Amino acid sequence: MYKKLGSHTDLRRMKDGKLGGQFWSVYIELNIESRVQILYVLMTQIARNALEQIDVAKRFIREYSELHYWETASCVMKAFNSGSIASMLGVEGLHQAGSSIAVIRQFYDLGVRYITLTHNCDNPFSTAASTVTMTGKDGGLTDFGKAGVKEMNRLGMMIDLIVFSHTGCYALAKNFRNAPDDVITQLKTNAGIIMIYFASKFLDLEHPQNANVETVVDDIFHANLISTCLCKGGDFDDTINIAKGINDVSVLGAGELGSPMLASLAAKSKPSTSTLTVLLRPQTISNPSKAAELDTFHSLGISFLPGDIATSSVPELVALFEPYDLIISCLGFASGPGSQVKICTAVLEAGVSRYVPWQFGVDYDIIGRGSAQTLFDEQLDVRDLLRAQGGTEWVIISTGMFTSFLFEPYFGVVDLSAGHAIVRGLGGWENKVTVTSPGDIGKLTAEILFAEPRIRNQVVYTAGETISYGELADLVESVTGKKVQREEWSVEAMKARLKEDPDDALQKYRVVFAEGKGVSWDMEQTFNAQKQIETEDVRSWVLQNVTKGVWSAA
Repeated sequence: MYKKLGSHTDLRRMKDGKLGGQFWSVYIELNIESRVQILYVLMTQIARNALEQIDVAKRFIREYSELHYWETASCVMKAFNSGSIASMLGVEGLHQAGSSIAVIRQFYDLGVRYITLTHNCDNPFSTAASTVTMTGKDGGLTDFGKAGVKEMNRLGMMIDLIVFSHTGCYALAKNFRNAPDDVITQLKTNAGIIMIYFASKFLDLEHPQNANVETVVDDIFHANLISTCLCKGGDFDDTINIAKGINDVSVLGAGELGSPMLASLAAKSKPSTSTLTVLLRPQTISNPSKAAELDTFHSLGISFLPGDIATSSVPELVALFEPYDLIISCLGFASGPGSQVKICTAVLEAGVSRYVPWQFGVDYDIIGRGSAQTLFDEQLDVRDLLRAQGGTEWVIISTGMFTSFLFEPYFGVVDLSAGHAIVRGLGGWENKVTVTSPGDIGKLTAEILFAEPRIRNQVVYTAGETISYGELADLVESVTGKKVQREEWSVEAMKARLKEDPDDALQKYRVVFAEGKGVSWDMEQTFNAQKQIETEDVRSWVLQNVTKGVWSAA
């Protein structure tokens, strides 16, 4: 419970969500539709299993000082005032009482304070809504059931359907588990409450993947129009999928890519239902020269997490990553050899739900191992780690080269410095390269992460443009109005230079791009083309960033 679980909730999220108290559900499944089919022996086994689950729940609550077990309203307030989480027990379905009112009394003596009359199956006490839906026959409470309810009233046991522990509004989603308006209206007369759940499959029957926080709010507002007391009955961890919108996201780094990534995520997410954090080195956070940039992040609702990938061990990174649902790494190769594998290892050990590694570049699968750029082998190690496990979802986003990188004089493709107008074709003028601007990478990453149906465990391609070096030379000439000096750098010539200076990192990149394998792809296969999302092509980027023929950042 201290570490992030592969589930909807844990102690950290309870505290962050300001949870004051909750019912822990006791539930033994019984997939039988008619009570006449339930054998006495089976019912006895179910009652025994329910008693064992009550025992487990109470011992579980005692295990953690943050939780406080209670049986009365005064105990709830005591727990609340002490800052601990009040923990109560409820039984989901009277089938767990077998055919015995005495078991109901034992449940009460053991601390159970509410029981649901039925749970997707008939029982000796009552007819389930699922049966009514399938057969059209509603037997309601049996005579035995009426006696059971009378005993629960005598004990002071809450009855679910007076409480409606987790439901939705039938008027908005016509599922048999949801409450019709005429039933909700009756809650006013008996001081009952309705608790809205977060189960997406019941909130939006036709498109459950679209259910989000707004869907839950719609149910709350609708119920509030006809009832007086509403609560939240999340149904956490009893349902696979909950309404979207509750996320903890951490972005590693805030450089050329990290900053637009943060801005795009902040624009796409909702501050009321998600947190967005950027991991920065402590000296960056305290650096006065960074104050303006950090203030911008603050204004977007982004918080800071001090940490240093380079100096931290894997266990230290695990502790940093554990609180987050989604980690996006914007720390490139400048963070040093081995850092990509270290980050990935820590993410997996931390049990992070979703991970976007630093793979914003070429298609490493196609390039393969043993390329001129030795750093690329580590990227394949990361892919192997991700593909070998099933606990963390991942998305790899292949963007090609950053558009700006083409125009960096030190890279050598386009040189507009000191009045020059030189374009060099790596491997030949027909060779192509895919480029995407950092701003578009941030925008498209946010779109990919919020896409429905959910994108998981795959490589996604983006592109501002795929352009040949010949087309690039023509474009530069057209935009600058200068005669471009064209120089072709062959693969053989660049390999020869690399042999002379094996440590030349930039030459390693040039060789890979000159070979032309895995460095470009058709626009038609990109996410942005398929979703008809407009991106910045090279001409637009040049017009925006080149002044008087000179690349403004050069």
